[in-house]
Amino acid sequence: MREEILNHIALVMGNMSKSDCLEEYHKWRENCLITIAEQRQINEVLSVGVKLLNNPVALFDSSINLIAYAGEFNEPTDGTIWEMILQYGYSKPEVFPKVEQKKFRIGFYRIRKRFTSILRLTRLMII
Repeated sequence: MREEILNHIALVMGNMSKSDCLEEYHKWRENCLITIAEQRQINEVLSVGVKLLNNPVALFDSSINLIAYAGEFNEPTDGTIWEMILQYGYSKPEVFPKVEQKKFRIGFYRIRKRFTSILRLTRLMII
């Protein structure tokens, strides 16, 4: 895993030694953690996080509605998963791999179950 990370950093940052890549990774990780610890806006967190990646990233809620995204699009988004996301602010579950679709369904079920339990507790507290 570590080797994979270093290879990715070397690819993104250009021709760097492994020690330079590792140092760059640690700086990036620290900046990400500091941004989160300072409770900055989610757009700022994603913007810091995407600096070491070669592609944009998106954050969705459990209903697959777009919360935020960051990163540059080097190519047109037409015909990609990003097209619907950028145009409508959500994505259909079908565009994700089957494994991810299952995670969405499980997550949605858990949230719905939790919400139903909270409603029951609230009703009991009101009565």
